[in-house]
Amino acid sequence: MQRVTLTLLAVWLLSGCAQLIERQMASYKGSRHLNMDVGQYTQSWCSQAGCVNVTDWSDVKKMNGTEPLTKLTASLRVAIDQQLYEEDVVLEFEPLSDNSPIIVMFPGYGMRAEALGLKALYFRSRGFRPLVVASPTEQKPFNFGLSSIEVIADYLTDHYSTHDVYAYGFSMGSLAVAELSQRFPVQGAIVVAPMLDFDDAASQLIDLYRRNTVFARAIPQQSFQQGLERLALNASVERKKLFWPYAVTLLPSNTLVVGSYYDSISNFSLVSAEVARHHRHFYLAGINLPSFEHPAMAMPLEPAIAPIDAWFQLQPIGSLQAE
Repeated sequence: MQRVTLTLLAVWLLSGCAQLIERQMASYKGSRHLNMDVGQYTQSWCSQAGCVNVTDWSDVKKMNGTEPLTKLTASLRVAIDQQLYEEDVVLEFEPLSDNSPIIVMFPGYGMRAEALGLKALYFRSRGFRPLVVASPTEQKPFNFGLSSIEVIADYLTDHYSTHDVYAYGFSMGSLAVAELSQRFPVQGAIVVAPMLDFDDAASQLIDLYRRNTVFARAIPQQSFQQGLERLALNASVERKKLFWPYAVTLLPSNTLVVGSYYDSISNFSLVSAEVARHHRHFYLAGINLPSFEHPAMAMPLEPAIAPIDAWFQLQPIGSLQAE
């Protein structure tokens, strides 16, 4: 009887761990990457399909002030696995016109929307009105960031139908870009370090978390895997939509794909191979620098923005600001 009781207790604890891990994975937002106020504001976009928070980074102002911000200098330092990359980034801003192009930005899994703030300011310096959508884990209920696409498409149709609209997605955000392009006629798309396979990417993040967190090592690996399975099962999304090969078939022809050959989450060799396998003729740019692991790809560092600037020169938008 005691052995049966202990077995049932162990099963109950294991199930409880899996449920807890599922909840944590559905709401994980990481640390705050950007602590600045340059006039960005968040509003709720709503339609009959629901609501989603979107942050507008277009009206740039001096920090904690009201005067227009004309120049921003930031020193960026990326250190991953003993690889160090440092760069001073200088962004200059000019006033936007009434018909300036829009770029809708989709963060990756586990990010806060503000983590794309510097990238949004980069796009603002190039003449875009950057609009950053809440990240997948900031949207409730968790649905890989895909449940808000209809809302965004409806809002763009109602408010920005006369603008050139582009879409940008980092990591998991690339899935949202692909879905949006099916619901709204975007002029072009930029996907950076697109997520190849959610199951594999999440498993890698779990392994990294367990290696670096004592508490996590006390939880059986099986609990993490069960939590991952529950997360995918309880989200109302077709499994095929969580894989890069499916996104490749939906993205518009005018798509730029940027990646790193040293990215363990989204290796560019695998990313570009899927593009070739589906006979899509995207613009492809691979970075061959050891310091450019997955997190670095979300930052406005020169190796990652140079191909974007080159791609911009091919776009039929007269109001874009040159580098």
